[in-house]
Amino acid sequence: MADLVTPSHFRWAEFRERLDEAVRLFGCDGTVFAARNLLVAMGCDVEGSLDFFSRETCSNCDCGILFGVGSEAEAAAEELGGADVVPLRGRRN
Repeated sequence: MADLVTPSHFRWAEFRERLDEAVRLFGCDGTVFAARNLLVAMGCDVEGSLDFFSRETCSNCDCGILFGVGSEAEAAAEELGGADVVPLRGRRN
């Protein structure tokens, strides 16, 4: 059974770093496209983890996960400043 990725998961830091890099490179398009692909690549419980993120953030997008889940969320929001995250269109979950 695949692991549910939460802030207490041993690979949480890796997931956040990789998601942060994806959002910086490609922006946030209002979907969980990057998070979904990272969870698949990491062999984790994709749907369970995305459900957890949705409950934690009341958001369904990659930057919502960065800004809203775990104690690192405030630091990520401050570091990115929000203005540097440019929405992209056309990608799907």
